[in-house]
Amino acid sequence: SACVFGNGVWTTHFVDMVADRSSMPMGYAIRLTLLSSVIAIIGSLPGFALALRPNPAWSVRIWAGVITAGAVSAMHFTGMAALTFPGSITYDGRFVAAAIVLGMALGALAFRRAGEIGRLPVRLEMAVMLLLSIAAVHFIAMAGTRIVPGMGRMPGGLLLGRMTTLAAAAASAVAIGLGLMVALADQHWRHLEHEALRLRQLADSTIEGLLIHREGRVIWANAALHQVIGSVKPDLAGDEAAFIA
Repeated sequence: SACVFGNGVWTTHFVDMVADRSSMPMGYAIRLTLLSSVIAIIGSLPGFALALRPNPAWSVRIWAGVITAGAVSAMHFTGMAALTFPGSITYDGRFVAAAIVLGMALGALAFRRAGEIGRLPVRLEMAVMLLLSIAAVHFIAMAGTRIVPGMGRMPGGLLLGRMTTLAAAAASAVAIGLGLMVALADQHWRHLEHEALRLRQLADSTIEGLLIHREGRVIWANAALHQVIGSVKPDLAGDEAAFIA
């Protein structure tokens, strides 16, 4: 969840930034750019870890949203620091404070019903609130950002250009797609595990001894069979079926 969320937020930020066509030559310092991506992923990880715990307390859910939104703010300003051009960037503190506070408030609202995340309406509500939180951080902060052109030359160093940044954003989109595939596969396997558990419980409720084997080796045996043969072993898997018979 943190990987998909962090990549999605990072991609949104940088695609929006490279869409701004400026008359000045601009690039992105590669170290700070990569750091901003890491911050978005690692920074949101504690938030998702808290929110996705079984039945998290109300205060825990609120902190989860605050932490996640805080990671978005840290990613944004680190990404802005990666912007390299002949000039400087200044910020209006009022806009910066409003962006961070409103982002965290919306993040807290997004996670306030995390205990009911199994319900589709709750998931949609969380998605909308997170979207608003990210948008608040980005657009309010940008409203208080002033890019001041300078007269000097383009700073040196290893920089990411427009096409490179778009390529990185495309790679991030691929990562998000892979994350979706993993999530769907995980949901499928959880469903199979649930069905297998249900069948085992049904088999354990019978009075007949039941056994499943493959090529003479026990794969599974129900509780009734353990009682019939007087086995004290918690699991007969691996034993020879002929010997038990």
